[in-house]
Amino acid sequence: MAFEPLSKKAKIKEEVVVRPSDVENKAFFQMYRTRPKTELPLPLNVFEELVQRRMKLLSKLYELDGRRNAFELMDAAKGVVDQGEFQFNVVKDAKYPDLDEDSVSHFALRLALCVSERWRQWFLKYEVLLFGARISQLTTQQQRGLLRRNNIKVEELSQEELNEHRSEIEKVLDIDERRDDSDRYYKVPFQKVLRLVERRKVLLKKGWAIVPHRYIMQFVEGIYRAQLSAELTKAIKARASLEPMERNRILAFLDYVVDFHDVLDQEESSIDPNMKIDRRRIHETAQLHFPLCMRHLDEHLSNDHHLKFQGRWQYGMFLKGLGLSMEDSLEFWKNEMTAGGSKKVTAETWNKSSYAYAIRHHYGAEGKRTSYSAVGCTKIILGPPPAVDQFHGCPFRHWNQAQLQKELSRPQFHARSEPSNNAPVFERNRELAPATIAEITRKAHDFPTAACHQFFVATHPGYPSESSLFSNPTAYYFASIKHAEEQSAPKEAVA
Repeated sequence: MAFEPLSKKAKIKEEVVVRPSDVENKAFFQMYRTRPKTELPLPLNVFEELVQRRMKLLSKLYELDGRRNAFELMDAAKGVVDQGEFQFNVVKDAKYPDLDEDSVSHFALRLALCVSERWRQWFLKYEVLLFGARISQLTTQQQRGLLRRNNIKVEELSQEELNEHRSEIEKVLDIDERRDDSDRYYKVPFQKVLRLVERRKVLLKKGWAIVPHRYIMQFVEGIYRAQLSAELTKAIKARASLEPMERNRILAFLDYVVDFHDVLDQEESSIDPNMKIDRRRIHETAQLHFPLCMRHLDEHLSNDHHLKFQGRWQYGMFLKGLGLSMEDSLEFWKNEMTAGGSKKVTAETWNKSSYAYAIRHHYGAEGKRTSYSAVGCTKIILGPPPAVDQFHGCPFRHWNQAQLQKELSRPQFHARSEPSNNAPVFERNRELAPATIAEITRKAHDFPTAACHQFFVATHPGYPSESSLFSNPTAYYFASIKHAEEQSAPKEAVA
């Protein structure tokens, strides 16, 4: 059984209203195999509205998830699809008659959410759910058309085979299902329809599942999932290859949408205990595993025992994102802020100070009781640049070339050994090659996240250069910790 790609995209009809008969021209009917094309450049405000609407749609599906099982979730998703606020292409804009809202918003979010494994899995899950809800509402004739349009070849049972297995099929299916008006059954690998196997809606024969036509769309869902998963991997390279103007204008907005919705907050309880930051070893860990932006803040806090508001916010939320508890955070900042003999706050007045209040506020223990998440790379990059005596921001975006080159030319720390009971032994003796420093510096301003990723690869030998860019400083930390664990794990002997 082979599945071949479409040879070309069907032309979209220019209709004012999308009628049911136009379904075969819809992007989801073609499983989003072809990128959208418009005759005129799309204004940013139109683009933004479409992306926001799709993100709200997927976020709504995410909200419906939770305690529902897969079948209850699909029923709930069908109800969401029918809601007017989440429908695309219902009315065409006279200025952009060829605009496919569904396709544009899908591909835009695909580009936005390919940046991390967690976001890719989130997008994959709820786009497949949305796709399944839509195709389940097609008529039998339209479903057959979907199979033909996407060249999905399924083996239909012959009349002879159907007669041979009819009694067994009738035992599996209830009376309503036996009255399926198509009276068509297909053979598909049972691994492709595990949900149906779980519900006992198919007949299993020698590794095959005999599936009634009314359930064949779940087989199509599996094909779409595999296709979309592969395309998300390709989107990582497509994102990195965008021109500087496109990156600054489009990706900045897309990343902002992701940060704004922030449905994937890294909750403290979900962090691997072995990866949580230890309050007593923050400064040592910073040299080994923190991104340059946070290492820079940590160095100034350690030396000056003070950071201004933006720096405290950026660094404090980062440490919270690494699993530092509120109690440990209060103790850490108290020790740092009072160590320099500050006249503003002392160990005795700390608990009643504005600094302590702000920390409790960040953890949801004060004010409106909202627990805030770590600041993402987009907010840091697009946020206010550091002024005199300020050290927040993104070094790759906000520093000048001379300052960045000087920092990159310093030998980088690395762990020489990591005893189980003692603090790590680390040395500052790993130097970056001049060519690497020049390349990172050259791309830093226009491509700060790509420059940061290249810095990570250069300082973590063996880490794949094709891996995802980091969308949050916490992702840099967790990737560094994981890489260190993999490098220190005993290697299996090769026979």
